[in-house]
Amino acid sequence: MQLASNVTPTSGQTVLENVTISGYIGRMKSRVSTMANIEQWTWEQGWTYETARETINRYCGHVSAAVYAEETLTAPRVGVIAALREHRLEVTRERNSLQPDDDASIAAVIQKYKRLNAAFETPTAAAA
Repeated sequence: MQLASNVTPTSGQTVLENVTISGYIGRMKSRVSTMANIEQWTWEQGWTYETARETINRYCGHVSAAVYAEETLTAPRVGVIAALREHRLEVTRERNSLQPDDDASIAAVIQKYKRLNAAFETPTAAAA
C-alpha cells in the first residue's frame, strides 16, 4: 500500500510519492518494541541510548553532505555516491539495532561515532 499521490501540497509542504506504508510501519514497530521495555532501563541507560542514536544521526548527516557534495560536482562519480549511500544505510541499520540495556555496545557506539564525527568537524590544515 502506498501513500496517496493525489494530494495537493499547500504552501511549504512536500508530498512524498512511492513511500510505502509497510516500510514506515516496520520502522515504527521496531522503535515501539524497544520502547515497550522502557521500565527495565535505568535513567542513565535511556539517556546514553538516545545519545548514541543522536551521535549516529549526526554522522549520517555528514555522510549525506558528502553525497550532496559529490552529486554537485561537474563530473559526479556514480560509484562513490552509491558507496556513500550504502554506507549510510549500514550505519542506519547499526543505529536501529541498538538496545538501551546493552551498556557496552552503547558506550562503544558513542565513542566510535564521536571519533568519526570529529574527523568531519575538525578543520584541516589546508583550510586554515
